[in-house]
Amino acid sequence: MNYEFIGLLLIASCALIYFSHYLKKEADRISKLREQSKEH
Repeated sequence: MNYEFIGLLLIASCALIYFSHYLKKEADRISKLREQSKEH
C-alpha cells in the first residue's frame, strides 16, 4: 500500500466535498439575488 497516495486521495476527496458544498451555497445565493432583482 502506498500511504502517501492514499493520503493524497483522502485530501483530494475532502477538498472536492468542501468545494461542492461551497458551490452549492454560492448557487443558492445567486439564485436568491436573481429572484430579488426580478421582484423590483
